Amino acid sequence: MTALATIGVFAFFITLVNLPKNAAARIPGVRTAFRRRRQGP
Repeated sequence: MTALATIGVFAFFITLVNLPKNAAARIPGVRTAFRRRRQGP
């Protein structure tokens, strides 16, 4: 299960990076969650 979770998170991270800034801005809470993830462990 750990491997699947890692792959899922990795794919999700790649998707966020590939998403344009405008599209990401349209989704509410994306930037806030990303900032909290960076600050948190």
